[in-house]
Formats: sequence, structure tokens, C-alpha cells
Amino acid sequence: MKHQPGFGGKQAMTQGQPLLEPVLVGRRRELSSLWNQFEESLTGQLRVALVAGEPGIGKTRLVREVARRAEQMGVLVLYGGASEAEGMPPYLPFLEALGQYIRATAPDALRTQTGAMASVLATILPELSLRMGELPINYRRGSPWYEQLS
Repeated sequence: MKHQPGFGGKQAMTQGQPLLEPVLVGRRRELSSLWNQFEESLTGQLRVALVAGEPGIGKTRLVREVARRAEQMGVLVLYGGASEAEGMPPYLPFLEALGQYIRATAPDALRTQTGAMASVLATILPELSLRMGELPINYRRGSPWYEQLS
């Protein structure tokens, strides 16, 4: 069997042969640290981890391994990517991940989850309007949101 990096723990087929992501080597400490952060988040504790380093040292592979393990536990994992390319919109990885969620979620569930904030969120996540239909504008002059968005 051939191994191909970059599939987030998922199998892909090429010429009838399954391609598997290689075993993660030499990152036991980092993997353990990220997994501990993930487990603590399951108890309701807010956790943020920054994985940084030179290109090609395995940051993406490390994070994909944590995501693969979380998915095996039934956790919804969202993906977004970034680059250092000029002109990249701010927060693009978050917009990509949330857009993925919006496209996969039933409109009624989105209405429940976004509540009165749907129209405000749709200003940065246009997929919301596409999935939920026309949204009432609730940030008119005089509202707290109007001042922040104007």
C-alpha cells in the first residue's frame, strides 16, 4: 500500500489502491499536549492552541492527527486553511470552517443556533442568507449593532 500525506486520516483511492496518511513520527509530546487541550475542552473549559513553525515541519499533519482522533469520537471537526499570500481576507480559515458548517446544517437548526443574530452574522457569512432565505435586518440606527457595523 502506498502512503500519501495530506488526507486528514481519511482514505483516498488512486488507481484502485487506497492511499493512507503516514504514521505520525516524532511528535508524541506535541500530540499529547494538543490532545490534553482537546480533552479539557470536552469538560467545558475554553482552550486555544497555536501551532506554529517553519513550513514543512508537520504542523498540518499534527493538527490533522488530532482532528482524526476527535472525529473517531464523533466530534464535528471543521476545516479552514490559510496562507501568507497577499490579499488573503482576514479570518479566512474561520470563514471557511463556518461556511462548511452552514452548508451542511439544516436551515431550521441554523435559525435556532443564530437566533436574533442571524442577519448580523450574515454580513460576514453570506452562506447564512443562502441557506436560510431572507433575514430581517436587526441592526438599524440606534441599535447596539448599528454603531459597531457602521
